[in-house]
Amino acid sequence: MACEQKNKTPSIALKNLTFGWAVLNPVIKDFSLSINGAGLYRLDGHNGCGKSTFIEVLSGYLPLIGGQGHINDVPLKDTRIRELVNVCRSQSALHPHLSLHDHLVIAARLNDTSVDMLEKRGIALGLDIRSSVRTSDLSTGTVRKLWYIMCTVVNKPVILLDEVFNGVDSQSVSVMVEEINMWAKTSLVIFVSHSVPDGLDNYQNILLA
Repeated sequence: MACEQKNKTPSIALKNLTFGWAVLNPVIKDFSLSINGAGLYRLDGHNGCGKSTFIEVLSGYLPLIGGQGHINDVPLKDTRIRELVNVCRSQSALHPHLSLHDHLVIAARLNDTSVDMLEKRGIALGLDIRSSVRTSDLSTGTVRKLWYIMCTVVNKPVILLDEVFNGVDSQSVSVMVEEINMWAKTSLVIFVSHSVPDGLDNYQNILLA
């Protein structure tokens, strides 16, 4: 079932969504959205309007207060959503005592893919992939790039990127932009970014208000 869903044309269908962290004080009420097919979308809105909260809703982590939501016809509350969505949150969650390379090995094994591929991505992003330094001692930019790789190991129908460019050097941002443009040819990519880097192709805005 999961394999069939992964191979479908990516789609998001949201009807009258009400969501937030407090049932009596929702961030957004009666929000609807329908997207069919691959493409690149920027989640837009004023600071504090609920963009990161919306990312958590689409990831399946934050339950809805009201309304209905589906990704590839799978309800957001269904655990199969995890097979359909990559989410790179703005806050990293790396193990402080493991090395950068340890994380790449773990990510490869968990996703049944080659660590060589992740190493190549790391090198392209300027990471010292053989470093034995604990992640707790890495620079902010290095942590951000490693987290980005960890969250996007394999392509899935929907890719959610929350402020992935923050703290990242311009050369690495250019590499990320190339990857995101490539993903958007086959996946539905939604990103949050206060400033949009040069090179992101033909993105559309989703106004969250």
